[in-house]
Amino acid sequence: KTHVVSNVNPSGAESSILAAVAIARRAAAAERALVREKRSLSAHPRPDNRAPACNGDFPPADPTRGNVRSDDGKVNVVIAADKAHFPGIVAVVNSARAHTKEPHRLRFHVVVERESDEAAVQFMRCRGVDMTGIRTVIFDADRVKPIIRVAADPSMVGNLASPLNYARFYMPALLPTAATVVYLDVDTVVLGDLVELVDHSVTRLRCAGTAAGNGGLPGAAGEQPPVAVAVSREGPSGQFAYGRYKKAGKLFRARRGRPFDPYVPTFNAGIFIADLARWEAAALTQEAEWWLTQNSARALWQLGSQPVLHLILYGLWLDLPRVWNVEGLGRISSLVPNAMLRQAKLLHWTGRRKPWNTDGAYKRLWTPYGMGQPGSCVVVGA
Repeated sequence: KTHVVSNVNPSGAESSILAAVAIARRAAAAERALVREKRSLSAHPRPDNRAPACNGDFPPADPTRGNVRSDDGKVNVVIAADKAHFPGIVAVVNSARAHTKEPHRLRFHVVVERESDEAAVQFMRCRGVDMTGIRTVIFDADRVKPIIRVAADPSMVGNLASPLNYARFYMPALLPTAATVVYLDVDTVVLGDLVELVDHSVTRLRCAGTAAGNGGLPGAAGEQPPVAVAVSREGPSGQFAYGRYKKAGKLFRARRGRPFDPYVPTFNAGIFIADLARWEAAALTQEAEWWLTQNSARALWQLGSQPVLHLILYGLWLDLPRVWNVEGLGRISSLVPNAMLRQAKLLHWTGRRKPWNTDGAYKRLWTPYGMGQPGSCVVVGA
């Protein structure tokens, strides 16, 4: 038998009915998504950005613990950069100093590989950077290189496979006496008072650690105090929620023996403040290496180090106002609304088009801090 299928054009009335049905279905789907989001928010309310009502003091240090971490009134700023990203170091240092009332409290730790140490120092000096309060820290990349796997196209996302992107997992070892650090991606410019932000965040972390449970933490189970403070990354239909890690979510539940809520938002790690003593207590460096090893074997995600941070800090981070990480400046020149740029306290060139490159985007916002004052010296190996 031959089956003949003919295309029948519906009448005007039928078309109206079909259109109405389609609209109703879309409305119902949107309503279901809204209900899911409301349930997620009610289960994990967005944390209050105000400091809790306590003085933030730690109990007296126990000398029997061995190494006792202390910041001595300084704000430890960690930046990691390979040679291709040296220009970013200059902008981070200059902009952070320019926008705080207490620049003398800033202590910069520039993390580099051993062969780049001398070149990094010369690069900063050649661009007129005052080296007071700046030190380089050597990172042994061989520890992490064998377990790095990035599936995304570098021409689209940049060099996410650079070992320096993974140095932040080793901050307790790299800074053995520091109590708290603020980590900044090298493709950022600071427009707010970083010292004030860290002081406020440290108080929040300490107070949250002494409160009952982890009230307000995304995905918090209440067994551990919060470790970090970062900017929540939200998007349409949960685009940036933990649900993007479906494969890893199953492993997380098996490893941690606790729920993994896919509707909780993640964060962008271009800036985050971390309590290193709590990081060590939670063995987060070892957790990071475990997740990197799993991804190397199973391809759990496309990108680089940020998924690992999301997973090891699940339920252990507090939220910052969005103005402290206005991202996307390295993608399309018209992507970020002008109103948001005017309010920004930190600009972040996520994407391939870094502002020091020929095709860089939003160069006018970076140049005043990144160009420096070139000297007459020659930078070896840069």
